[in-house]
Amino acid sequence: MAYRKGVKVIKSNQIFSYNKEVKVEYTGEEVRLSSRRKQEIEKFWLDVNKEQQFFRGDTFSIQSIVEQDDVMNIKLSLTDYAHYLHTVRHHITDQEGCKIVYGAGLIETKDGQFVIGKMASHTAYPDRLQCAGGGLGWEDITGRYFNVENSVLREVNEEFGIEHDTIEQCTPIYLMKTAGYDHLVILFHIKIELVARELLEDYQRFATELISQGEKPEFQEVIFVEKKRDAVERLFEENAHHAVDYLYPFLMKMVDDE
Repeated sequence: MAYRKGVKVIKSNQIFSYNKEVKVEYTGEEVRLSSRRKQEIEKFWLDVNKEQQFFRGDTFSIQSIVEQDDVMNIKLSLTDYAHYLHTVRHHITDQEGCKIVYGAGLIETKDGQFVIGKMASHTAYPDRLQCAGGGLGWEDITGRYFNVENSVLREVNEEFGIEHDTIEQCTPIYLMKTAGYDHLVILFHIKIELVARELLEDYQRFATELISQGEKPEFQEVIFVEKKRDAVERLFEENAHHAVDYLYPFLMKMVDDE
């Protein structure tokens, strides 16, 4: 999918204006790893997934990023979740690390509250604060290109139970290259037609229904943050060690740009 207006880049958690089209393309190739790295990943996976709580699904890793005058072309190759989890759990930054592109959507309610989630204990990142979002999947590919907005809206529905007909706006506004792993995050601002109270009531019904079906919600808690700088600062004074790396700069930029 292409993003033209208002796209910006965050480097080392800093935000800069960046007005380029962004294309995320699937190469059709598989990631090539050394025998040694493959063995490390297999051993790691057997250990970390003893209780079979994770699914070793397909994941897409960055093969190359080429910037031209008006376009950023990102090419992805196929790998799997074991490769990704091994990379982040062992803080691997070499050429064989899994470097992903993913979307994250900051939801804003009709009454000016930002919505984030606290990850549940059964997930890969218990207690972590983050926006709705996740990695790209096969369902996000049209032709050779990934539709990152489609991925984000799917995650918003799966994680918060928010239906598409309540979404007023979904706009990609920042692009962040994370320090260390070289992951690329496309950050969306999502406005919904619900006030915070309505969203919370809907989420509680959604979570109850999941549990009744034998499933577990991704988030153990929905957190509302007033769209003010001091509210964001208070949140991070208490939770900085539990927040995903993009969350603080994203929230601060959103309140500072008002």
